[in-house]
Amino acid sequence: MSPGQAAWARDQHWPGCEVRAENWFDHEPDRPYDAIIAIEVIEHCAGTTMWRAKRVARYREFFQHCHSWLRLGGHLSVQVNAWNERGWLASLLLPPQQLDPHRSGRARERLGLKDILGGIKNVREGLHASRKVYPECFLPTWDELIEASRGLFNIVEARTDPDDGVATVRSWLEKAEANHVRGAELIGESAVSDIIREQKTALRFLREGRFTVVRMVFEKV
Repeated sequence: MSPGQAAWARDQHWPGCEVRAENWFDHEPDRPYDAIIAIEVIEHCAGTTMWRAKRVARYREFFQHCHSWLRLGGHLSVQVNAWNERGWLASLLLPPQQLDPHRSGRARERLGLKDILGGIKNVREGLHASRKVYPECFLPTWDELIEASRGLFNIVEARTDPDDGVATVRSWLEKAEANHVRGAELIGESAVSDIIREQKTALRFLREGRFTVVRMVFEKV
């Protein structure tokens, strides 16, 4: 969607690579694709709706478009940031030990004041990120993606890679902080500060297991 990004990519002169700046919903391929790779795209398909059924319907639009663009048996590779399996609200409000599916001992413990205040802070930081850095963005859950793709694709492979997410966001944060002054010259001090604040929150959320990196490979049926 960014003309600046498209111009930069074209300047790389990668062989066999066509760069387009367009809304992907408007894309019409000349012929069916063998494969589609969608990296952190689907998070931006559902807007900011909190209603699960509406999100799944929007995610299904994503899968329907990809299905129409692929040949029979073609593959779709999706990398997405996804909430903990407990869902978006629990992922924000619960303390990390209650999000870990392998630790059931504290699952029934009552939340203390520190936990409640921490949950409120998480909601505040999540709202800041959705308003200032990633408008019209909502992370799915693993189950929502499976439901949205049903009948269109078979799942060939699925895994979570939280360590990759931590390493990536940590690198982004380090570069953002190191280039704070230059960034402010390009996009303004408040925008840079918003990005750094969001990345600090994202790094903490990844480390606490509130969301993770999900990678799935689908086959068109």
